[in-house]
Amino acid sequence: MRTVLCRGLLMVALLAPAVSARGAGTPAGDTVTNQASLTFEAGGAPGSSTSNVHVITVDELIAVSTTLQTIGNVLVAPGATGELLTFRVENTGNGVEDFTLAVSNAAAGDDFDPSLNTVYVDTDPDGAGPAVPDGVFNVADDLPYNAASPPTLDANTAGQEAITVFLFNDIPGPGPPPTDDDLGDSELTAESVTVAGLAPGAALAGAGDGGGDAVTGPGGPSSAATGTYQVVTSLVSVSKSGTVLGPAAPGTQIEYSLDVSATGSGTATAVMIRDAIPVGTTYVAGSIELDSVPLSDVPGDGADFNVSNPGAITVDLGDMTSVTPNRTITFRVTIN
Repeated sequence: MRTVLCRGLLMVALLAPAVSARGAGTPAGDTVTNQASLTFEAGGAPGSSTSNVHVITVDELIAVSTTLQTIGNVLVAPGATGELLTFRVENTGNGVEDFTLAVSNAAAGDDFDPSLNTVYVDTDPDGAGPAVPDGVFNVADDLPYNAASPPTLDANTAGQEAITVFLFNDIPGPGPPPTDDDLGDSELTAESVTVAGLAPGAALAGAGDGGGDAVTGPGGPSSAATGTYQVVTSLVSVSKSGTVLGPAAPGTQIEYSLDVSATGSGTATAVMIRDAIPVGTTYVAGSIELDSVPLSDVPGDGADFNVSNPGAITVDLGDMTSVTPNRTITFRVTIN
C-alpha cells in the first residue's frame, strides 16, 4: 500500500451542498452535510474512495430587534387618553420563535410616568391566511395582545418575521404633574419564550428548532425600545377694560376693549371670543374692530353680532401660540 500511494496521483474533493443565502442565515434545524472523496491511480488502474458522511444540525440562533417606528416625541395634553406609540418587533435569528411583550412606564430620568392603556398587534383581519399587517392601527382589524398566546415570528419566511405593535398610554393630569414640556417615557420589550432570562451567547441543549441547541444572540434573548411623550399646553387669557366716552348717562357710549394673549408650548386652536352686550345698553352697529381693523356685524369676515350667539358679539381669532402677537378687540355700546 505504501508503494501504491507513492506512485499514485491523489485528488481530494470536499462535497457539501451549497447553502442558499437568506436574510436570517441557514434555518435552524437544517443539516450541514460534508463528505470527502478521493481518486487515485494504482498500477495503471483508476481507484476511488469516500470518507464517512459528517452531518450537523444547525442550532437555532435566537435574537430579536425592537425598534420605535414613531418619529419624534408624541405631543400630548395633560389628561389625554389612548396616545399611540408604534413599534416593530423582528425575529433576527434563524428559526421560528414566540416572543412575549412587556411594557414599562417607570423610567428613571423622565418627568412623569404614562399609564398603560392597551397593546395591540397588527394582525390579519380575518385570521384566514398568512398575516398581512399594514402597519396602520385599525381597531376593527388588529387584535389586543394576549400574554397567554404571544406572537410567533418566523425568521425564514418573508412577511412573517416581524410584527407591528401599537402601544397606547394615558397621560396623567390635568394639573401638575405633568406640566409644559415635561417628558414621559414608555418602553416596549420583546423577549424570547424559549430562552427567556439567559445571558447573551448562552445555549439551551435540544431546545432549538429541529432538535439542535437554542443559542442566544449577542444581544441576549430580549430587545427593548423607548418612545417619549412630550406635554404641550396652551393657555389663552383675555382681559377686559371699558372707557365711558362722556358722562355715565343715557345716550353716552362705552367702548370696551378685549386683550387676548396665549402662553405655553402648544397651539390653541379655534380661539373664539364671545361677549354679551350688557343689560341696560344697546350695541352700536358696525363698531367691532380687531387690531384696529373694522369688521362687519354679519358672518363672513370672522365677526358678527347677534348671529352666532344671540345678544353677543362673536369674533373668531383662529389658532394662537405663545409667539402670536396679542389680539385686541374693541366694540361700543350705548347706555339706554
